[in-house]
Amino acid sequence: IGLSKNTITLIGIATFVMILVILIFCENTPKVFAVRNEKFTFRIARPIRVIVFLLSPIATALTAVSNIIIKVFGGKPPEKKAITEEEIKTMLKIGEEEGTIEKDERKMIYEVFEFDETKTKEVMVSRKNIVCIPEDKTVGAVINIVKETGFSRIPVYRNNIDNIVGMIHVKDTLELDKDAPISNILRPILRIKTTNNVDDVLREMQRKRTHIAVVTDENNKTVGLISMEDLIEEIVGEIADEHEIRRKNEDFS
Repeated sequence: IGLSKNTITLIGIATFVMILVILIFCENTPKVFAVRNEKFTFRIARPIRVIVFLLSPIATALTAVSNIIIKVFGGKPPEKKAITEEEIKTMLKIGEEEGTIEKDERKMIYEVFEFDETKTKEVMVSRKNIVCIPEDKTVGAVINIVKETGFSRIPVYRNNIDNIVGMIHVKDTLELDKDAPISNILRPILRIKTTNNVDDVLREMQRKRTHIAVVTDENNKTVGLISMEDLIEEIVGEIADEHEIRRKNEDFS
């Protein structure tokens, strides 16, 4: 364009300074001040609302022009959001500092925001740690596994672990003879992919009314197992069941 190096440097510095000014004085500082000075915020809320109303035609016109320019260059205009995820996180952090909410509560809400970005493979029990049983076993074998592990749902496979054909729920074995075959009480088992987001998996589990799912790769090979408890722990933290607590107590006795 014919600008000198000094001019370009000054433009760069000015742009950087303006970005800082906008972020500090037009974004972060007003929000933090408003959250920490509730009475003052309520007093000036009405005058600000009037100002926003008066300036809204100008803001709408400028937004329309910006959107047109973005579309001309092949972009997509940003969706209008009343409040962003980062703003909510900022308010939560301030609430924690002020003692309004507990640290654990803030962390739990943070985890909710991260939940839809988490992949199944990050949460699942790996293939080598899956507790399962062959299809030709008896009810007695299932009961032994349940006693040893504390699990109430056991995946069942035919020939090898890559061919999981269903699962056994321990309550289905209560009135059966220990020598009865488990093939007669198989329940269907949900199958999902490693690339599925955990929030989608949770919704699918709720829809199918099931608590465990087999995780498979692109070749339909079994790579892991995921449970409803695994998904809930992503939000609330580790949940120690009665069996885990009893086993830990035995280790210390």
